[in-house]
Amino acid sequence: MTQETQTHREEIDRMINIYLDGITSISQDAGWRGDSMMAKIIEFGGQIPKGTGNDISNLSMINAIRMLRDLTPEFRKIQAVVLMLRSEPGTEGRINALLSRNYYRGLNEQTGKSFTNIDRMNLIGAEVGDVETADNRFRYDIRCAYRLVLRELERYERYAGIAH
Repeated sequence: MTQETQTHREEIDRMINIYLDGITSISQDAGWRGDSMMAKIIEFGGQIPKGTGNDISNLSMINAIRMLRDLTPEFRKIQAVVLMLRSEPGTEGRINALLSRNYYRGLNEQTGKSFTNIDRMNLIGAEVGDVETADNRFRYDIRCAYRLVLRELERYERYAGIAH
């Protein structure tokens, strides 16, 4: 099995953040992009803006399709890796641990303190049980996830090289 280094972990974290940004960005809401009616009301000083009378639904659909096509090659790569690993038996919890570690950073609004691994486990629906054991298991799952992601990224690169 491939052994990850600090440089590998940093690169994997960067890729995971690209993935998280991609799945949480507004472009993933194709068809719903743009200002909401509330934003328009605020922009127009409390007045509901008058429509132009022009039907732009076709243009909106074309723009929505463009947004889906604008995914970066890095996003497509890490998305393929994450989806592959989440479908493998026994790896979903490990990948979810890594994803949640990168997603739930900063202050937890419920506690006013930094997110802990136990907070993250609760948020992703993982079984906690004994707190110390759970924290150790979560950290172990993250270490395993790094190795899994590295293995799949290397496999992706191998097959991408064959395809070109």
